[in-house]
Amino acid sequence: MWLSSKMNRDTPASPVAMPARITISENGLAALSHAELRGLHILAPGGVRWRPRIDDQVLVLKQDDQNACVAGILAEPDNSLLPGEIRLAAGNASIRILPDGTIALAGQITVNGKEIT
Repeated sequence: MWLSSKMNRDTPASPVAMPARITISENGLAALSHAELRGLHILAPGGVRWRPRIDDQVLVLKQDDQNACVAGILAEPDNSLLPGEIRLAAGNASIRILPDGTIALAGQITVNGKEIT
């Protein structure tokens, strides 16, 4: 008893939140932090689906000894955004929702498979 409780006290707990780098993005998700974490889930707002790219710097949240999830990607502050503005981007495509109600689209725009010019 004494030995096991002493070992538990002396063993440092692994962090609950840790920065990591994505190492596998297809057929499962893995990231490297203090060790490689595999089979990661992705935490995202309802209705939003995304997949990080290899080498993306992410924040991993440890759920328990067996499970962890990617909570987000490290992003530099974007001073081109207005306060309250939202920008969704993937490659050269983006949707900007501005506080005045304007919605700005960039990229090739299609509706029901037909391109809008």
